[in-house]
Amino acid sequence: MAAPKKSVDEIWRELNARSAPRASSIGAAVGGALPGVTSRARLLPKAQGAEALAAAEALSLVEESRRRTATYDPARAGVSAEELQAFMAGIQRTVNCLSDPDRAARRQAAQALHARLAAGDASPALLQALLCGPLLYPLVALLSDSMEACRSRSLHILADGAAAIADVAPLLPALLPELARRFGQLPVQEGSEEIRLQIVGLLGALLAKMGARAAAGAADSLALVACRALEDPFHEIKKVAAGCLVALAPLAGPEALEPHAEKLLAALAANLGHPHSRVRRVPRAPLPSPPPPRLLPAAATGC
Repeated sequence: MAAPKKSVDEIWRELNARSAPRASSIGAAVGGALPGVTSRARLLPKAQGAEALAAAEALSLVEESRRRTATYDPARAGVSAEELQAFMAGIQRTVNCLSDPDRAARRQAAQALHARLAAGDASPALLQALLCGPLLYPLVALLSDSMEACRSRSLHILADGAAAIADVAPLLPALLPELARRFGQLPVQEGSEEIRLQIVGLLGALLAKMGARAAAGAADSLALVACRALEDPFHEIKKVAAGCLVALAPLAGPEALEPHAEKLLAALAANLGHPHSRVRRVPRAPLPSPPPPRLLPAAATGC
Protein backbone atom coordinates (compact mmCIF):
# COMPACT_ATOMS: atom_id res chain seq x y z
CA MET A 1 0.00 0.00 0.00
CA ALA A 2 1.52 3.33 -1.08
CA ALA A 3 2.43 5.83 1.64
CA PRO A 4 0.30 8.94 1.71
CA LYS A 5 1.81 11.94 0.04
CA LYS A 6 3.15 14.68 2.33
CA SER A 7 2.22 18.26 1.86
CA VAL A 8 4.77 20.92 1.07
CA ASP A 9 4.42 22.34 4.60
CA GLU A 10 5.19 18.96 6.19
CA ILE A 11 8.28 18.44 4.04
CA TRP A 12 9.54 21.95 4.90
CA ARG A 13 9.11 21.33 8.64
CA GLU A 14 11.06 18.06 8.41
CA LEU A 15 13.96 19.72 6.56
CA ASN A 16 14.16 22.51 9.12
CA ALA A 17 14.13 20.00 11.97
CA ARG A 18 17.06 18.04 10.45
CA SER A 19 19.24 21.11 9.82
CA ALA A 20 18.66 22.78 13.23
CA PRO A 21 21.61 22.19 15.67
CA ARG A 22 20.92 20.48 18.95
CA ALA A 23 21.52 22.66 21.97
CA SER A 24 22.85 19.73 24.01
CA SER A 25 25.45 18.72 21.40
CA ILE A 26 26.69 22.31 21.03
CA GLY A 27 27.06 22.65 24.77
CA ALA A 28 29.03 19.41 24.96
CA ALA A 29 31.31 20.43 22.12
CA VAL A 30 32.25 23.94 23.24
CA GLY A 31 31.23 23.99 26.89
CA GLY A 32 28.29 26.31 26.32
CA ALA A 33 30.47 29.06 24.83
CA LEU A 34 31.35 30.26 21.38
CA PRO A 35 34.14 28.35 19.58
CA GLY A 36 37.56 29.89 20.26
CA VAL A 37 36.26 31.96 23.17
CA THR A 38 36.79 31.09 26.82
CA SER A 39 35.78 32.82 29.99
CA ARG A 40 38.74 31.35 31.90
CA ALA A 41 42.03 33.25 32.15
CA ARG A 42 44.96 31.55 30.47
CA LEU A 43 47.87 31.60 32.89
CA LEU A 44 51.49 31.24 31.90
CA PRO A 45 53.49 28.49 33.59
CA LYS A 46 55.25 29.67 36.74
CA ALA A 47 58.72 29.55 35.16
CA GLN A 48 57.66 31.60 32.13
CA GLY A 49 55.81 34.04 34.36
CA ALA A 50 58.91 34.57 36.53
CA GLU A 51 61.10 35.11 33.47
CA ALA A 52 58.62 37.60 32.03
CA LEU A 53 58.46 39.44 35.36
CA ALA A 54 62.26 39.62 35.60
CA ALA A 55 62.51 40.87 32.00
CA ALA A 56 59.85 43.52 32.66
CA GLU A 57 61.66 44.63 35.82
CA ALA A 58 64.98 44.90 33.95
CA LEU A 59 63.31 46.89 31.16
CA SER A 60 61.78 49.21 33.75
CA LEU A 61 65.19 49.87 35.30
CA VAL A 62 66.72 50.55 31.89
CA GLU A 63 63.96 52.99 30.96
CA GLU A 64 64.35 54.75 34.30
CA SER A 65 68.11 55.10 33.73
CA ARG A 66 67.53 56.54 30.27
CA ARG A 67 65.13 59.15 31.62
CA ARG A 68 67.45 60.26 34.39
CA THR A 69 70.09 62.92 33.89
CA ALA A 70 73.23 63.51 35.92
CA THR A 71 73.52 66.76 37.85
CA TYR A 72 77.30 66.97 37.68
CA ASP A 73 78.60 70.54 37.49
CA PRO A 74 81.26 70.70 34.73
CA ALA A 75 82.99 73.47 36.66
CA ARG A 76 84.16 70.81 39.11
CA ALA A 77 86.30 69.42 36.30
CA GLY A 78 87.45 72.88 35.19
CA VAL A 79 85.22 72.87 32.10
CA SER A 80 82.72 75.55 31.16
CA ALA A 81 79.11 74.71 30.40
CA GLU A 82 79.56 76.18 26.91
CA GLU A 83 82.51 73.88 26.15
CA LEU A 84 80.55 70.85 27.33
CA GLN A 85 77.49 71.81 25.29
CA ALA A 86 79.59 72.40 22.18
CA PHE A 87 81.08 68.91 22.37
CA MET A 88 77.71 67.32 23.13
CA ALA A 89 76.18 69.03 20.09
CA GLY A 90 78.49 66.97 17.91
CA ILE A 91 77.61 63.62 19.51
CA GLN A 92 74.00 64.14 20.66
CA ARG A 93 72.53 62.20 17.77
CA THR A 94 74.87 59.30 18.51
CA VAL A 95 73.90 59.39 22.20
CA ASN A 96 70.21 59.38 21.26
CA CYS A 97 70.75 56.27 19.14
CA LEU A 98 72.01 54.38 22.20
CA SER A 99 68.35 53.90 23.13
CA ASP A 100 67.08 53.23 19.60
CA PRO A 101 64.68 50.25 19.34
CA ASP A 102 66.81 48.81 16.53
CA ARG A 103 69.59 46.57 17.87
CA ALA A 104 71.98 47.34 15.03
CA ALA A 105 71.50 51.09 15.51
CA ARG A 106 72.39 50.80 19.21
CA ARG A 107 75.47 48.73 18.45
CA GLN A 108 76.70 51.17 15.81
CA ALA A 109 76.02 54.15 18.08
CA ALA A 110 77.99 52.61 20.95
CA GLN A 111 80.88 51.86 18.59
CA ALA A 112 80.83 55.39 17.18
CA LEU A 113 80.75 56.97 20.63
CA HIS A 114 83.69 54.86 21.78
CA ALA A 115 85.69 55.82 18.70
CA ARG A 116 84.94 59.52 19.18
CA LEU A 117 85.96 59.53 22.84
CA ALA A 118 89.08 57.46 22.15
CA ALA A 119 90.17 59.78 19.33
CA GLY A 120 91.56 62.27 21.84
CA ASP A 121 89.24 65.13 20.87
CA ALA A 122 88.19 65.49 24.51
CA SER A 123 90.75 66.51 27.12
CA PRO A 124 90.82 64.56 30.43
CA ALA A 125 88.92 67.41 32.07
CA LEU A 126 86.25 67.43 29.36
CA LEU A 127 86.08 63.64 29.48
CA GLN A 128 85.47 63.90 33.24
CA ALA A 129 82.58 66.31 32.64
CA LEU A 130 81.13 64.10 29.91
CA LEU A 131 81.28 60.77 31.74
CA CYS A 132 80.05 62.18 35.05
CA GLY A 133 77.42 64.31 33.32
CA PRO A 134 75.36 63.73 30.16
CA LEU A 135 76.92 60.37 29.19
CA LEU A 136 76.64 58.65 32.57
CA TYR A 137 73.06 57.41 32.55
CA PRO A 138 72.97 56.44 28.85
CA LEU A 139 76.07 54.28 29.43
CA VAL A 140 74.64 52.78 32.62
CA ALA A 141 71.41 51.92 30.77
CA LEU A 142 73.46 50.20 28.08
CA LEU A 143 74.82 47.75 30.67
CA SER A 144 71.42 46.01 30.60
CA ASP A 145 71.12 45.97 26.82
CA SER A 146 70.00 42.70 25.23
CA MET A 147 73.02 42.79 22.90
CA GLU A 148 76.29 41.56 24.39
CA ALA A 149 78.22 43.86 22.04
CA CYS A 150 76.47 46.93 23.47
CA ARG A 151 77.12 45.90 27.07
CA SER A 152 80.76 45.21 26.26
CA ARG A 153 81.21 48.55 24.49
CA SER A 154 79.71 50.45 27.43
CA LEU A 155 82.10 48.72 29.83
CA HIS A 156 85.03 49.54 27.52
CA ILE A 157 84.08 53.23 27.49
CA LEU A 158 83.66 53.35 31.26
CA ALA A 159 86.91 51.48 31.97
CA ASP A 160 88.92 53.65 29.57
CA GLY A 161 87.32 56.75 31.03
CA ALA A 162 87.99 55.68 34.62
CA ALA A 163 91.66 55.28 33.77
CA ALA A 164 91.82 58.73 32.15
CA ILE A 165 89.83 60.98 34.49
CA ALA A 166 91.00 62.33 37.84
CA ASP A 167 87.92 61.69 40.01
CA VAL A 168 85.74 58.59 39.67
CA ALA A 169 83.61 59.27 42.76
CA PRO A 170 80.77 60.99 40.79
CA LEU A 171 80.38 57.81 38.70
CA LEU A 172 79.77 55.51 41.65
CA PRO A 173 76.19 56.32 42.79
CA ALA A 174 74.74 55.51 39.37
CA LEU A 175 77.22 52.88 38.19
CA LEU A 176 77.86 50.56 41.14
CA PRO A 177 74.22 49.61 41.86
CA GLU A 178 73.81 48.52 38.24
CA LEU A 179 77.05 46.49 38.33
CA ALA A 180 75.87 44.86 41.56
CA ARG A 181 72.50 44.07 39.96
CA ARG A 182 74.20 42.45 36.98
CA PHE A 183 76.90 40.55 38.86
CA GLY A 184 76.31 40.82 42.59
CA GLN A 185 73.07 38.98 43.17
CA LEU A 186 71.95 35.38 42.90
CA PRO A 187 71.08 34.23 40.35
CA VAL A 188 73.69 36.20 38.43
CA GLN A 189 72.02 38.25 35.69
CA GLU A 190 75.05 38.54 33.40
CA GLY A 191 75.37 35.34 31.41
CA SER A 192 78.51 36.17 29.43
CA GLU A 193 81.77 35.30 31.16
CA GLU A 194 83.61 37.87 29.01
CA ILE A 195 81.26 40.59 30.23
CA ARG A 196 81.62 39.42 33.82
CA LEU A 197 85.40 39.67 33.43
CA GLN A 198 84.97 43.21 32.08
CA ILE A 199 82.80 44.14 35.06
CA VAL A 200 85.48 43.02 37.52
CA GLY A 201 88.11 44.77 35.42
CA LEU A 202 86.08 47.99 35.61
CA LEU A 203 85.95 47.65 39.39
CA GLY A 204 89.73 47.41 39.40
CA ALA A 205 90.01 50.56 37.30
CA LEU A 206 87.64 52.40 39.64
CA LEU A 207 89.49 51.24 42.76
CA ALA A 208 92.77 52.49 41.32
CA LYS A 209 91.34 56.04 41.33
CA MET A 210 89.03 55.73 44.33
CA GLY A 211 89.65 57.51 47.62
CA ALA A 212 89.13 55.99 51.05
CA ARG A 213 85.86 57.84 51.66
CA ALA A 214 84.36 56.75 48.33
CA ALA A 215 85.51 53.16 48.83
CA ALA A 216 83.97 52.97 52.29
CA GLY A 217 80.67 54.34 50.98
CA ALA A 218 80.63 51.86 48.08
CA ALA A 219 81.87 48.86 50.10
CA ASP A 220 78.53 47.03 50.00
CA SER A 221 78.25 46.98 46.19
CA LEU A 222 81.96 46.30 45.74
CA ALA A 223 81.92 43.39 48.19
CA LEU A 224 78.84 41.84 46.56
CA VAL A 225 80.45 41.82 43.12
CA ALA A 226 83.79 40.59 44.54
CA CYS A 227 82.08 37.70 46.31
CA ARG A 228 80.22 36.60 43.17
CA ALA A 229 83.41 36.95 41.13
CA LEU A 230 85.37 34.74 43.53
CA GLU A 231 82.67 32.09 43.11
CA ASP A 232 82.67 32.38 39.32
CA PRO A 233 83.73 29.25 37.40
CA PHE A 234 86.00 31.31 35.09
CA HIS A 235 89.45 31.34 36.71
CA GLU A 236 90.49 34.70 35.21
CA ILE A 237 87.55 36.37 36.94
CA LYS A 238 88.65 34.89 40.27
CA LYS A 239 92.17 36.31 39.88
CA VAL A 240 91.00 39.80 38.96
CA ALA A 241 88.51 39.75 41.85
CA ALA A 242 91.28 38.89 44.30
CA GLY A 243 93.26 41.86 43.02
CA CYS A 244 90.23 44.07 43.61
CA LEU A 245 90.02 42.87 47.21
CA VAL A 246 93.71 43.63 47.72
CA ALA A 247 93.00 47.21 46.62
CA LEU A 248 89.68 47.52 48.44
CA ALA A 249 90.68 46.29 51.91
CA PRO A 250 93.05 49.15 52.85
CA LEU A 251 90.82 51.76 51.19
CA ALA A 252 87.48 50.84 52.74
CA GLY A 253 88.84 49.72 56.10
CA PRO A 254 87.71 46.85 58.34
CA GLU A 255 84.55 48.60 59.57
CA ALA A 256 83.07 48.95 56.07
CA LEU A 257 83.94 45.37 55.07
CA GLU A 258 83.03 43.67 58.34
CA PRO A 259 79.41 42.87 57.31
CA HIS A 260 80.78 40.96 54.30
CA ALA A 261 83.96 39.55 55.85
CA GLU A 262 82.74 36.00 56.45
CA LYS A 263 81.26 35.57 52.97
CA LEU A 264 84.37 37.00 51.33
CA LEU A 265 86.67 34.77 53.37
CA ALA A 266 84.57 31.71 52.59
CA ALA A 267 84.68 32.53 48.87
CA LEU A 268 88.44 33.02 49.02
CA ALA A 269 89.04 29.83 51.00
CA ALA A 270 86.96 27.80 48.55
CA ASN A 271 89.58 28.51 45.89
CA LEU A 272 92.31 26.78 47.91
CA GLY A 273 91.24 23.48 46.38
CA HIS A 274 91.05 24.69 42.77
CA PRO A 275 92.86 22.46 40.23
CA HIS A 276 94.80 25.42 38.74
CA SER A 277 97.82 26.44 40.79
CA ARG A 278 97.41 30.11 39.82
CA VAL A 279 93.88 30.07 41.22
CA ARG A 280 95.04 28.34 44.42
CA ARG A 281 97.36 31.29 44.96
CA VAL A 282 94.45 33.73 44.67
CA PRO A 283 93.33 33.64 48.34
CA ARG A 284 96.78 34.22 49.85
CA ALA A 285 97.11 37.95 49.28
CA PRO A 286 93.71 39.15 50.53
CA LEU A 287 93.44 36.75 53.49
CA PRO A 288 94.47 38.14 56.88
CA SER A 289 97.44 36.38 58.38
CA PRO A 290 96.35 34.73 60.57
CA PRO A 291 92.55 35.05 60.05
CA PRO A 292 90.60 36.35 63.04
CA PRO A 293 89.24 33.45 65.13
CA ARG A 294 85.61 34.42 64.50
CA LEU A 295 86.17 33.96 60.75
CA LEU A 296 87.67 30.47 60.93
CA PRO A 297 84.28 28.67 60.71
CA ALA A 298 83.55 30.54 57.48
CA ALA A 299 86.91 29.48 56.06
CA ALA A 300 86.21 25.87 56.98
CA THR A 301 82.81 26.07 55.29
CA GLY A 302 84.34 27.40 52.10
CA CYS A 303 87.01 24.69 51.81
